Amino acid sequence: MTYAYQQSLNTNSMLAFIVPVLSLISSIPAYLAYTHSAHQIGSASDADFYQLISGSSVQLLSILVLVIPTFSNSRLAPMAWFWTWVLAGASTLCAIVAIPLYLYVHTEWSAMVSFMGSVVQGFVTLQLIFTL
Repeated sequence: MTYAYQQSLNTNSMLAFIVPVLSLISSIPAYLAYTHSAHQIGSASDADFYQLISGSSVQLLSILVLVIPTFSNSRLAPMAWFWTWVLAGASTLCAIVAIPLYLYVHTEWSAMVSFMGSVVQGFVTLQLIFTL
């Protein structure tokens, strides 16, 4: 059986390296943002609150776009299906929880939860690239 597009081992190897490394590197500015935050509880009148809602909405859209094709894909192995849904669920939960968290705890925690959801989303993408 031939495929219109076959991924090379070099591409898979490169992606397996890039996703974790960039996730780790991106945690440096996330940490700096955490340490430089005002350490105050946010409010619905903050501009950052509405930016968080916007970012979470786009994150949820991206997860839907990634996961919907897995519903009827017969090439997805059971364990790959399981981990895709676990990671997608974790990313979705982070995107949703980050919004009310902004209003009830220090704002840096909301940013961290949102960041973690974005990182997990990268691993959902990586999981699907390797299995589809």
